[in-house]
Amino acid sequence: MLKIRLAMAAFRDRQPEGGTWGVHRTITAREYRNFFTANREFAVIDTREIDEFNRGHLLAASNLPLSRLEIDAPRHLLHPDVTIVLSDWASARRSASVLADLGYRDIRAMEGGLSGWHLHGGRLFVGWNVIGKAFGSYIVRTRRTPTIDAVRLKEMMDSGRPPIILDTRPLDEHREYCIPGALDCPNGETLYRALAAIDDPTRSIVTHCAGHTRAVIGAQTLIEAGLPNPISALHLGTMEWALAGLELEYDADRLLAPPDDLTEARRLAASFGERSGVSHIDMATLRSWQDEAATHGLLVFDLRSPDEHLAGTWPGARQVVGSQLVQATDRHIATRNGRVVLIDCDGVRGTTTAAWLNQMGYRGVAVLT
Repeated sequence: MLKIRLAMAAFRDRQPEGGTWGVHRTITAREYRNFFTANREFAVIDTREIDEFNRGHLLAASNLPLSRLEIDAPRHLLHPDVTIVLSDWASARRSASVLADLGYRDIRAMEGGLSGWHLHGGRLFVGWNVIGKAFGSYIVRTRRTPTIDAVRLKEMMDSGRPPIILDTRPLDEHREYCIPGALDCPNGETLYRALAAIDDPTRSIVTHCAGHTRAVIGAQTLIEAGLPNPISALHLGTMEWALAGLELEYDADRLLAPPDDLTEARRLAASFGERSGVSHIDMATLRSWQDEAATHGLLVFDLRSPDEHLAGTWPGARQVVGSQLVQATDRHIATRNGRVVLIDCDGVRGTTTAAWLNQMGYRGVAVLT
């Protein structure tokens, strides 16, 4: 701690008067905290390489390494007037120079960088997808999502009435390994696909992922949709299954096809979305938002499969599975308080994903009808 304080003292001695930093501004920890209660569009970026980023970073930071900043910035920093906060002091001057050359006008450096944030009582977070993981833990604690361990799940599987096991990860991860017999039903598509496999309202349903977050969100989606089945999430997923000495299944390929009739899925999704305050817009509104994108950030995500996306989509839409949008929001939504539009072709996937993004505190999320 003494070394950190001495370093901060040296930093203050070098700090230019008036809060300026070269031709750009610095920002204090207090000013930064106030951003989260205001309506301004801002992005917190950490331009260190991924290994350094994972050793400790701000909760809301997105990792845009300096080595790729010219390529990545236009994709994540949505217009020239978005407020950009650089969290790493050591690379801030070089990062600001790159961003200024790209045309960004409101670039600010955190006073003292991560050390300054820490000295003012701020926490640093280790690892990746921290926002999604923290949200999953919050859901377990506040909604009391039922969970089971690997041994108990194996007992259920060996019984005369095994549960329906849903792998809540995207298909590429499901194909690598899964709990034996699991059906692939990625989050964001849970209500879109799961009803095809649930033919008995008394049969148990267990969701799993590689860890915990996506299984919790999948289970809680079905619970909040009102399914009467006993529903639980496998605690720590395939990791706990393997640590318990149980065999995983490799090279599975069981993506659940949606039911032929989506009427019930739409009803459940609409109810979930209404309780979560989901907004809907029409095509005319989306076109007007696109016309305003130079001054008001806009992201359009196509939540359909890669094949559906390639067959035709809204101009400029980015394909992403809903589970990844909730799990890895910091990778996909770096600019906060901008507009986010979700599109599908069924009225189920977009509404479900928007419901969770709303609960995570992301503003400006809407579903294209």
